[in-house]
Amino acid sequence: MEIFKGTINQLDALINLELELWPHHTREELLEETQKLLHSTNHVFYMIKRERAFIAFIHMSIRNDYAAGTVGSPTGYIEGIYVKPECRRNGVAHNLVEAAELWAKAKDCRQIASDTELSNQSGYSFHIGAGFHEVNRTISFIKDL
Repeated sequence: MEIFKGTINQLDALINLELELWPHHTREELLEETQKLLHSTNHVFYMIKRERAFIAFIHMSIRNDYAAGTVGSPTGYIEGIYVKPECRRNGVAHNLVEAAELWAKAKDCRQIASDTELSNQSGYSFHIGAGFHEVNRTISFIKDL
């Protein structure tokens, strides 16, 4: 199992993993956004490859604005993390979070933050297992006019 920083050379593989995590997006949307982010110093993607297949990624950002529960700025933020279902519960996500933590520390962050949907019980369990603690619950509303 290899973990490494994703670059433009792994763009297709990264987009394929992102589409599994965010199936409501189109390939074109993710391609456009991810290309920009790969060139940003405030974003990083770590990927894991097992044998010849890409199985996981984490997208980290630096947030200088407010993130719920944080004590200061900047804060490392997990924008997305995904492990193929057949590769879960084997420490893959833990390895990604460790790499993300090292990156965030190098960027002078004292904390990392993340979020998940209220209905995402596996996401909640992952965060608790990775050492996060819950700081807030939010339900968002919208009304069309």
